[in-house]
Amino acid sequence: MIVKVQISNLTLEYEEFEEPPVHMKRCSKCGEQWPATTEFFYFDRQYDTLRNPCIACVEEKRKETNATTPCCVAGCDKPRYVGRSGNRRYSRCTEHLREQHRAAYARKKQREGRS
Repeated sequence: MIVKVQISNLTLEYEEFEEPPVHMKRCSKCGEQWPATTEFFYFDRQYDTLRNPCIACVEEKRKETNATTPCCVAGCDKPRYVGRSGNRRYSRCTEHLREQHRAAYARKKQREGRS
């Protein structure tokens, strides 16, 4: 659609474009509809598409899991840290995770002949 605007003795003509329709996607957890963009849904590279639960639901579940699941070391009731580093999945509280890293580093140094 062409729009004409006249300002004093100057006439401007420009073409007005309609915004493209926004596709909506329904969250599989909360049932809310959100625009199907990476602002509201995580992108799944394996399937080259947006994931089904919205970002808010995924983050809520992650926080709930971290807060309620105890560390896997017997006798420790601290909340664990669930995260990824490469292909490793950490499921220990930060204190035990540091101990695990120190022990692994010491074993590596010992194998390489450094003490």
